[in-house]
Amino acid sequence: MRLRVVFVALVPGLLSGAAMAEAGRYRCSNAGIEVQCDAAGCAASESFTPISVTVDAEGLSICAYSGCWSGSAVMQHDATGLMVVGHDLRWSGSGETATFRFMLRLEDMRAVVLGSSFAQPLTCDQVK
Repeated sequence: MRLRVVFVALVPGLLSGAAMAEAGRYRCSNAGIEVQCDAAGCAASESFTPISVTVDAEGLSICAYSGCWSGSAVMQHDATGLMVVGHDLRWSGSGETATFRFMLRLEDMRAVVLGSSFAQPLTCDQVK
């Protein structure tokens, strides 16, 4: 239900690549916690994998382990936040793909990325 509330709030600002350039570039990372999900639910992982997320006019990039998933994405925004969906983001060095969803609340620059087995809270900065 929470995702629907965010989605409805963000629908008015569907962005093209050029409009995304006006909205900005964001870099995000996890701060000392990794959340992994499976069919039984989500929990903090005993291990820690640094994750870096970049959102800009080029699309979406999620880096973890020794590589990145990256590619074009559909972006929506309004004055309160940004939502990005990247379908078939390609893992560097292989043909494997995954879909990721990224949501950012601009008020406090907190975000979450969902995809692969991650449901990861993030802290973000706008990059000029």
